Amino acid sequence: MENEIKYSYVEPAFTVEYKNEPHTRPMPPHTHNAVEIFLNLSYLPSVLLDSKVLPAEKNSLIIFPSYCVHKLSSLPGEAYERYSLMADTLWLDKILDKSSEQFSYLKNSKKPMIIPVENENLGTLIDAFKNCIENKDSNLLIRLARFFDLMTIIDKLVTGTAVKKQYLSEQKISVANKTVNNIIEYINEHLFENIMIKDIAGYFYLNPDYISRIFKKHTNTHINNYITMQRMTVARRMLANGDTITQVQQQTGYSSYSHFFRVFKKETGMTPREFRDKFYIP
Repeated sequence: MENEIKYSYVEPAFTVEYKNEPHTRPMPPHTHNAVEIFLNLSYLPSVLLDSKVLPAEKNSLIIFPSYCVHKLSSLPGEAYERYSLMADTLWLDKILDKSSEQFSYLKNSKKPMIIPVENENLGTLIDAFKNCIENKDSNLLIRLARFFDLMTIIDKLVTGTAVKKQYLSEQKISVANKTVNNIIEYINEHLFENIMIKDIAGYFYLNPDYISRIFKKHTNTHINNYITMQRMTVARRMLANGDTITQVQQQTGYSSYSHFFRVFKKETGMTPREFRDKFYIP
């Protein structure tokens, strides 16, 4: 049975972890109210970054902004080595300068990044991750100091590699990945319409069963689930920005409030009003 957990809430201000093990079970695409940053030390054949599926080379920094739909896929049965940082969006908003564009990459859900980390920067970045982990039980000031040391290094890598963002070229993408990317592009262009799999298949002159199968293989979710998830991601982002529930319902293509309410509650575990009250800060 497919895992139905698609949206999670991050309660700690931030967490930093190191793992080097195979994925125990396939994780479906998901999103949450947090920034998630991976220092990827293993080759990943498939990474879903909101609207694209791309491979990620070893020693790359992967940044998923808050409310970005994403998924990492490792090679079957092989250990996946990575450091990860997750930071709560509301907490970051309190400590970062909202008027500055410097940290916009942490909040723009439509612009996740894969950035290559050169050898001269890799050791410094790994040490910063290690320092956060080693001081996770230290007092608050030390933990915050190590966190900001790490974020400073990450910010320098992001701002210093503007040309290399999304550095993977189309030539490195497999035919299957390119097909999935085309499907996702079509979905995003028609996201708030009544999209049917047969319509997608007809547009690309492909068999509907093939479309469903290849999409599931590379994203670990069904097309209809992906459409719902992307609609709900837009809904969450709008509610967190202060839009009214009626505005969100109409914008995301739901003709009735009751239908929107049911889908939102199922996907997030909260009603639209509960979500807005929790995450909207005037």
